[in-house]
Amino acid sequence: MLKLDSKSIHVVYDPLIVPSIKGCIYLYNSERDAIIQYTWKIVQELLVELDKGEKNTIKKSIDAKWKAARKKFTKDKVYALTSQQKESIPVRPPENAARRWDTSDDEGLELEDLG
Repeated sequence: MLKLDSKSIHVVYDPLIVPSIKGCIYLYNSERDAIIQYTWKIVQELLVELDKGEKNTIKKSIDAKWKAARKKFTKDKVYALTSQQKESIPVRPPENAARRWDTSDDEGLELEDLG
């Protein structure tokens, strides 16, 4: 969850969506219903960890919208790249990603929200 003053926004991280700008990260923002690029140094301090029960509840409420946004976002990006460009994109999640997110489900990805 992204905590801004008294406002909380649920976000989802997908380690397979690699930003082209170093030091940035893409997060699905449930309030905007879109995948948005954030500066990691700024956003990391605004993230709040949720307990497992809260994560499951939130996941159920935003999972379909998240998957639709991811499908649209990646489709636009994949078709815009040549095959040579695709091969040159490094697939490396942030160093602590393995501890924070689960990326396995029946569709190949199950994403936990960050907060």
